[in-house]
Amino acid sequence: GFILHDLPRVSSLHLIDSIHILYLGILCTSSAFILYLIAVRDVGAVNTAVFMLLQIIVSIGFSFVLLKEIPDRYMAIGAPLIFIAIYLTREVREKKGFESSSP
Repeated sequence: GFILHDLPRVSSLHLIDSIHILYLGILCTSSAFILYLIAVRDVGAVNTAVFMLLQIIVSIGFSFVLLKEIPDRYMAIGAPLIFIAIYLTREVREKKGFESSSP
């Protein structure tokens, strides 16, 4: 396929390139995953999921303000859906009497 056409061969990688790939693959990815699991344990799954959803909205906002990107129709449809999901999550938690850990 066209995707594999221009990929460099593994044998052409230098040792330092291999070390960088291992660093990114093992240290960075695993540390982010471990921090995510700690957040789920300490804050709870629902609040962690809401935070992860807000990351998408903040990323869209920063790309609009800093990079002058114009949001496309998928962003325009997705952002309100994320806000609705966050709102419904809070409403259901309040109706069921769950304590919210937010101030």
